[in-house]
Amino acid sequence: MPETSINSFLVWCGLEQMPDATMMRYILRGAGYLQIGYGVLLWVVARDVVRYQPTVIAYIAVFLVGAPAFYWIDAAAGLPRYWCLFDFTCCFLAGAVPLAFWLWPSSPNKLQATAAAPGS
Repeated sequence: MPETSINSFLVWCGLEQMPDATMMRYILRGAGYLQIGYGVLLWVVARDVVRYQPTVIAYIAVFLVGAPAFYWIDAAAGLPRYWCLFDFTCCFLAGAVPLAFWLWPSSPNKLQATAAAPGS
């Protein structure tokens, strides 16, 4: 995103504008690139979750541990409470939803019995 767009978004959120520093631009753009890379990696893993089960478990753990970590980081940085809660909630859900699906009891026999039942 252009820096003017980032600054207007930050002002809209009630925060100060981004400092014009080379290191800050590097960190923001590098973090954005890594987020896109993680998204692509997650998409590849999602295509075969059985094969990549250890990776899926690692993703779940990273996000569940990351939820309180992000809250603490945001609070320590002085971000508004709503921002801290939003980061916490997004990170927690990113770990809790896959965990729920992983723990969800599946019964292949029940599905086969339903499909083979007469009159269905």
